[in-house]
Amino acid sequence: MQGPIMVEAAQTMGIPVSVAINTVSIGDLVTNLLQPFFVLPALGLSGLSLKDIWGYCLVSLIILFVIAAVGVTLIPILF
Repeated sequence: MQGPIMVEAAQTMGIPVSVAINTVSIGDLVTNLLQPFFVLPALGLSGLSLKDIWGYCLVSLIILFVIAAVGVTLIPILF
């Protein structure tokens, strides 16, 4: 659903399509750490609650966001 829109937007902005696709993928990954619904089954099996792991997810979110922002900004410039 997003493909044709992303390709057109990337071409309009003058950036490679691969950069646009990777940026959307990284953004989706970062938001999954903000609301970690993917881990709910494991939490149910282990007897933990979401508040027990949310701090770890927040630290991971911040680190990944910084790395992703630097990578998405600098890697296309270098190559």
